[in-house]
Amino acid sequence: MSVRIVALVPDLMVAVRLREAGKRAGTRVDLAESEEELLQRLQSGEVTAIVLDLGVLALDLRAIATAAHEHGVPALAFGPHVDRARLKAAREAGIEQVYARGKFLRDLAAILRGAASA
Repeated sequence: MSVRIVALVPDLMVAVRLREAGKRAGTRVDLAESEEELLQRLQSGEVTAIVLDLGVLALDLRAIATAAHEHGVPALAFGPHVDRARLKAAREAGIEQVYARGKFLRDLAAILRGAASA
C-alpha cells in the first residue's frame, strides 16, 4: 500500500481501530509517537494525510495545520464531543476536518478512504 496516513493517537485501542480501518480503506496507517515525529514525517513527502487525537492537549495545532498545508496534506482531528472549545480551536487553527470522537470512530473507514483519495 503506497498511500500513508500518519496518526498521532496515543490510545492503543483507537490506534488498532485506525490501522484496521486503514486496511479496509486500502491505505496504511502509521503511528507517530510525538508531535515532532509527526512533523518530521510530513517533511518526508511520503504522507498523504494526518490524523490527530485532540486529547493530546499539548499539541501546537496551528503549527501542525500550517505544516500539513505547506506539504499539501489534509489534516483530520477528533476529540470528545463535550470538549467544544478544543474542537473549535482545531478548526480555527486550520485543521480541515474535525470530528467528535464517536462520529470519527463510527465512520472511520469512510473517513480514511476520503483522506487517502484527497
